[in-house]
Amino acid sequence: MPISAEIAAIYARNSKLRGARSVSEQKDIATGVCRENRWRVHGVYEDKRSASRFEARDRKDWLRLLADLERQAFTVLVLWETSRGDRKLTGWATLLDQCRDRRIKIHVINHHRTYEPWVSRDWRTLAEDGVDSHYESEKLSERVLRDSLIAAGNGRPWGTVPYGYQRIYDPHTRQLIAQVELPEEAEIVREIMRRVGAREAVQVVADDLNARGILSPNGGAWRRSTVRVIALNPVYIGKRVHKRNLHDGQWDGLVTEREFRKVVAHLTDPARLTTRPGSQKYLLSYLALCGVCGSDLSGRDHAASRPLPFYKCSASSCVVCPMDALDTYIRDVITGLHAAGDGVFAVGGDELAAQAAVDEAERHKESIKRHILMSGRGDITETELGIVLADLRPRIAEAEVRALRLSAPAPPFNPATGWDAPVPMQKLVVRGFLGRFDGKIQVFRADRPGRRRAGEAMDYSRVLISGERNGEPVIIRAAPGDRARYLQ
Repeated sequence: MPISAEIAAIYARNSKLRGARSVSEQKDIATGVCRENRWRVHGVYEDKRSASRFEARDRKDWLRLLADLERQAFTVLVLWETSRGDRKLTGWATLLDQCRDRRIKIHVINHHRTYEPWVSRDWRTLAEDGVDSHYESEKLSERVLRDSLIAAGNGRPWGTVPYGYQRIYDPHTRQLIAQVELPEEAEIVREIMRRVGAREAVQVVADDLNARGILSPNGGAWRRSTVRVIALNPVYIGKRVHKRNLHDGQWDGLVTEREFRKVVAHLTDPARLTTRPGSQKYLLSYLALCGVCGSDLSGRDHAASRPLPFYKCSASSCVVCPMDALDTYIRDVITGLHAAGDGVFAVGGDELAAQAAVDEAERHKESIKRHILMSGRGDITETELGIVLADLRPRIAEAEVRALRLSAPAPPFNPATGWDAPVPMQKLVVRGFLGRFDGKIQVFRADRPGRRRAGEAMDYSRVLISGERNGEPVIIRAAPGDRARYLQ
């Protein structure tokens, strides 16, 4: 039998579904199909990442496959099943259109059939498969989100077992019974909290643990970052974090909330300079982000074509902006919001307000306990109890998050009175400001490309300051020199 003129490209992708074919199995079967049909194999492409819209990382071999498809390096695309291609409807439809326009066939092993996308019935069959794959992906996402939200609301342990705890399972059903402290590790957690709360250097704590031969959570040496992660983890006050909200956990904390807030206040104190003086030269370098690709912006003193300092995208130079204009703009935004006394965006903490937030959360918790007792006595119905819980639980989560934010100490200087402090101090104020609402600064390309002329104002619509507060998006806008305002 003569060899066919067809040239095949094999694409295999990993799936987490139970019983799904592995990548190696897909490749072996696809190679056999090509051998049976006398197709010459141009290349084998494989990825281990999801093809759904919820996967943030690129599938490198899929992108390489699309590039080869663009230059028509093959005539048949071989897939185990259509969902192995792209679970995003738009991505799958684009692939079908490209194959149709270039008259590239698609062989689906699961269907035992080779499709010709330029034939309307074949295109429709493949398109319907794409709709089904997208629908299944959305259903799976909704189920995972629903389960995680229910688990968070119930305070059920989730994910990796935290250092200092152990989980007890039913020996027969393997269902989780409880998460309880692991005495040896729990004492180390308490020691870390006690020493850091007493303002002992984090590196000193890490070095001491290593000198005593105590293993870190990953079984190796303790590092400064490891100690810090433990010290700032709300799991040790019996809280579970979900979508940046705190929920009461079904386990006991290892330290009190007051001890924990003392540690948080110390570690987030802007006065704690953890870098060498002079090592941070530019205010927004590696703080602001490129609005095109998401990479950090880095500062430059000058370049052959730019005599004045500027920020540029550190990855591919897709965004460039004048340093003086962007620095002044961000300072004005922070100064305006700080002077306005906005409790969300003002930099610095308030211990009295933090304690008031803690007391508020406790009052709501006591109210829940009373209503549960009333329900047990039959004074209120389960429906009425559900309404109370739905109302008070978000209030508790919001008050506890507010308490942690308000525990942050005052900045090393008052932004409203000037920005004459060294750049490292100024960067701490910017970080503290962004930390209030999980914010980020993005700079996009100019509508009119080219360098800014002398005396020409920067287009501040290129700059976006955004974040999230209490699960709601926050966008901050400000005209140059005006008091910043935020839109929610």
